[in-house]
Amino acid sequence: MPAALANLRVTRQSYAAGQGDFLRLLEAFRTWIERHNEYQEQVYHTGEHWSELERWVGVDPSQAKEALAQTKWDKLENGHAH
Repeated sequence: MPAALANLRVTRQSYAAGQGDFLRLLEAFRTWIERHNEYQEQVYHTGEHWSELERWVGVDPSQAKEALAQTKWDKLENGHAH
C-alpha cells in the first residue's frame, strides 16, 4: 500500500504541474483504492481469526502468555515441574 500511495502522490503532482494526463491519475487512484481495500480486508480477517482463536482457547489471545506463565507457576508451586 505505501508504494501505491507514493505512486498516487507523484502522479497527482505531475498532473497538477501539467505533466501528466488525467487517465494516469485515475489509474493511480484506482490502484491505491484496490490496495487499500485489500489491506482493510486483511485487517478484517485478522480480527475474525483472533476472535475465533479466543473462542477456541477460552481466553483473550493477548492474555494467553500471562495465562501460560501462571499455569507454569502453579505447577512449580505444586511440585509438578518437569
